[in-house]
Amino acid sequence: LNAMGALMGGVTCTLADFAFAVAANHEKKGTVSLNSNISFLSAPRGKKLFAEAKKYKEGRTTCCYSIDVYDENNTKVAAVMTTGFHII
Repeated sequence: LNAMGALMGGVTCTLADFAFAVAANHEKKGTVSLNSNISFLSAPRGKKLFAEAKKYKEGRTTCCYSIDVYDENNTKVAAVMTTGFHII
């Protein structure tokens, strides 16, 4: 928790990055994040967060994913756009 007693933004970023890594490396191993942009939309309620990654573009060397982070009440707390690079 942060100084105000709310969930640290870094926790949300880490969950989104992990969801990207799982999704991007599921089909094409060796994908790393080039750039990630997060928009915090709402303070999470409850004790659980969930993330869902969706592929927008899959190229020969790069990819682009959208990751939505929700709390246990199905409130969208963050929207993330990540560009990846296929190192292999």
